Amino acid sequence: MAVRTDLTIYQGDTYLSPWWVVVVDGEGVDLADPDEGWTVKAQARRDGLAVVTWAGTDATPGAQIITAPWTGDVGDLTVETTAVRLYLTPEATALLDANRSLAFDVELSSPNAGPLGDAYRVTLVVGSISITKDVTE
Repeated sequence: MAVRTDLTIYQGDTYLSPWWVVVVDGEGVDLADPDEGWTVKAQARRDGLAVVTWAGTDATPGAQIITAPWTGDVGDLTVETTAVRLYLTPEATALLDANRSLAFDVELSSPNAGPLGDAYRVTLVVGSISITKDVTE
C-alpha cells in the first residue's frame, strides 16, 4: 500500500522531499543493490500531462532521485536499508506554475523481486504537490 504524502514546493527554491524507505517483514529493501535491479521513478502530473519527471531518459532538467544508506527504527527493530528522496534545483522549481497543484507518485520496480522471481512493481508514495510563489526575491 502506498503512503499518502502531500508536498509543498516554493517556486525558485531548492527542493528536497522527505526520505522514504521500504521495509518488508522487518527487513529493509536495498534499492541501491545492483543484484536486485531496482528502478526508482517518479512523476508529477497536471491534467494527465507530465510536468516533472524524476529519472529515466525523459527526466526533467534539474530533477533527480537521490538514494543514500539509512539506519532507523521501525517498530522495535533497527533496520539498515536505502532511503530515497526527490530533488529539484532552483532552476527547475522556478519553471513550475505557482498556485497550482500536481498529482505525484514514486514507483519502484525490479525485474526479479516478485514472489516467484518474476517482475515486481509497486507505488511507494502518492500525493499532491502544491506550488507556492516564493515571497523573497
